[in-house]
Amino acid sequence: MSFLKNTYILQFFGILVIVLFFSSVVIYQVLKINRGLERMPPQFEKVIFIADLKRDIMLQSSSMRDYIIYGDERFLKDFRELAAKNSEKEQELINVIREQRRPLAMEIKNLNDRYTALCENELVPLVKKDLSVQAMNVTSRGEILEVYDSLIKK
Repeated sequence: MSFLKNTYILQFFGILVIVLFFSSVVIYQVLKINRGLERMPPQFEKVIFIADLKRDIMLQSSSMRDYIIYGDERFLKDFRELAAKNSEKEQELINVIREQRRPLAMEIKNLNDRYTALCENELVPLVKKDLSVQAMNVTSRGEILEVYDSLIKK
């Protein structure tokens, strides 16, 4: 009987050693990845920030398009919230970007502010008058399209 007890104890310790070994390998790999992430250059964060800003600008435009199509005030509210958020993010970008890139960041902010103003002054009144077809025509040509295209390219 004591022989079986000793065998079970040895098997238990053997399994415990194997589990501890694999756990230490996993922890080592996680720490290795974490150290690698700490060495990422600060420019990487700026690239992610700019990609998020572009996505949000496109969402802002999409909200305006949906407002024109459906006439639902929720889309207009989303457009305005995104416009305000994007304006803040653009200002933050201007503050953190290096001096050589600052004029480009300022141009992006000016273009988005201009795009927002054009939407508010030209498109919103047309939709409020139930002239969505005319609003779609305005978005497909003219200054709003030029400003938006320039904004996305920048």
